[in-house]
Amino acid sequence: MKRLLFCLALCGGAPLYSALAQAKPVTAPASGNVAAEVNGDKIQISDLNRLVNSYRLNDPRLAANTPEVQKALGEIRTQVLDELITTRLLSQEAKRQKIVPQTKDVDAALAKLKANFKNDADFQTWVSADGQTSQDVRRVITDELAIRELSNRLTGDITISADDIGAYYRANLDQFTIPEAVHARHILLALNPNATPAEKDAVNKHAQALIKQLNAGADFAALAKTNSADPGSKDQGGDLGTFPRGEMIQAFEDAAFNAKPKQVVGPITTQFGVHILRVEEKTPARKLTLAEVQGDPQISAQIKSGLLKQKVQKRLDDQIAKLRARAKIQKFA
Repeated sequence: MKRLLFCLALCGGAPLYSALAQAKPVTAPASGNVAAEVNGDKIQISDLNRLVNSYRLNDPRLAANTPEVQKALGEIRTQVLDELITTRLLSQEAKRQKIVPQTKDVDAALAKLKANFKNDADFQTWVSADGQTSQDVRRVITDELAIRELSNRLTGDITISADDIGAYYRANLDQFTIPEAVHARHILLALNPNATPAEKDAVNKHAQALIKQLNAGADFAALAKTNSADPGSKDQGGDLGTFPRGEMIQAFEDAAFNAKPKQVVGPITTQFGVHILRVEEKTPARKLTLAEVQGDPQISAQIKSGLLKQKVQKRLDDQIAKLRARAKIQKFA
């Protein structure tokens, strides 16, 4: 829930109004209609109650009337009020900087919200259910868009450099480990789980005969094509490709990772049948180099995205701290 309202306002979530108006008020623990004042602006108890109640309705764990649930709701209420205060401070700062969203942008956001309803009548019913008006919705959307623009102005100059990626790489080397892997082929001989001892003996004799041929130099791929019961690999000469630990059934995995390259291993019995395998190549675990990380578009993009979010949030947190330090804030709930 941390930074909930902030995330709604800045991170592309649902409009702030939808969070504030989706539930009927709960009983307020404070007298009067005001939950807090921020530089003279009032935050209504009803707005606080709506948001707290939305958590209660959407989390079954908060339905019980127990001391533990009441304590949790109290903590939620405190955090939500802090987020409402933060949002109000940001809205005030946006106004101070004379940030005024264009009418067309407000209209577009309102239309997107209305698209969640079958018709305008349903939308109006939803709005009026909490004693609000369409103008209230428009006001909150306007504030939200102004805060987004404020965020863009505060953080638009933030970039991620190669040095940033290098520092992240050195601090998180464990994230860049490529696990040990093997490239293997196998031949699967079908064996019914309810097979009789005689049937099991026949399949194992078949496996031993194939192993003898392979150890004598027979072509593994050719034998797989004519003997394997695995439809997914037999036409590729039993080739399973390269795989790390955790992808194969345990008995097969253990045999593959314990085998030496070009070693024929078997018979190995699993619920799929009897296997004969040969490891073509073993790749030891290793760490990607910084050059590899920076040269991989997907990996570098993920790092940049994460670092950018951290820097943006740090900048915003610092700005919010400054706004709080010079603001006059009074809490009544």
